[in-house]
Amino acid sequence: MRFWLLLILILFISSCNQDKISTLEKITQELAEENQRLNEEATIKNDFIREYTNTVNAVYENLEKIRKREGFIAKLSKDVEKQRKTTVKTLMLSDINSIDGYIKQSKKRIRQLKVKLSAAEVETETLTEMIDHLSDTIDAKEAEVLLLKEEMTVLNERVSEAEKDIKLKNEVIIQQAETLNTAYYIIDSEKSLKEKGIIIDKGGFLGLRKTRQLADDFETAHFHVTNISVTERIPLSTNIEQIQIISPHDPASYQLVDQDEDMGALEILNPAEFWKMRYLVIVEKS
Repeated sequence: MRFWLLLILILFISSCNQDKISTLEKITQELAEENQRLNEEATIKNDFIREYTNTVNAVYENLEKIRKREGFIAKLSKDVEKQRKTTVKTLMLSDINSIDGYIKQSKKRIRQLKVKLSAAEVETETLTEMIDHLSDTIDAKEAEVLLLKEEMTVLNERVSEAEKDIKLKNEVIIQQAETLNTAYYIIDSEKSLKEKGIIIDKGGFLGLRKTRQLADDFETAHFHVTNISVTERIPLSTNIEQIQIISPHDPASYQLVDQDEDMGALEILNPAEFWKMRYLVIVEKS
């Protein structure tokens, strides 16, 4: 009888120990799972904190770059009005595009940070406010860039108008320079020059002592056009004994030279003095 009681007691104690072991194993497993979960959460939170720090640094770095670019634009906007240079306008557009890029980068980083904030389950009022502040700062900068673009459009219009004015003035200057450097000459027979109304006979009595002179009004269409800044000599198709200069030019400002028996040339020694009379008329004697 005692044997059976002892056996039952041993079996009961053994059964209790098995239950305790099973319970301990279950608790140990649960603790391990909880520890793994906590480690994963800690990793996620650490990743978020690291990402938050990187994002804040990156955003403020972009804001600093934007501030510098805005300073460049302010300086260039003054230069573009003074210099009217396309290169300056190009630099301004490049700076504005750079600011656009910094803003897009910052907004993307903030969006990613908000997603990680939610996943990390560490959302606090302070963190949320700081992220919202970053987002508001970037939005404000974006609005400033829109104003900059509008100002750039207005400035471009003003510069374009100024460039048109400058172009017109340059064209006038070029035209005036061409006019100042333009002279006319004609070499022809007396008969032909009279028929063209370029020379006339004046003075004399009964055909005696008449002088050939330039007409008061004549067509320039019959003349050759020359640039006095580069014209040093005018070739003659006959020797100098067979020509007469009708137009009044300072004799000291030129000389007639023979090239050979049949040809000569008029060499201009003092262009400024010679071309005070802009029309050179030479008669070829028959």
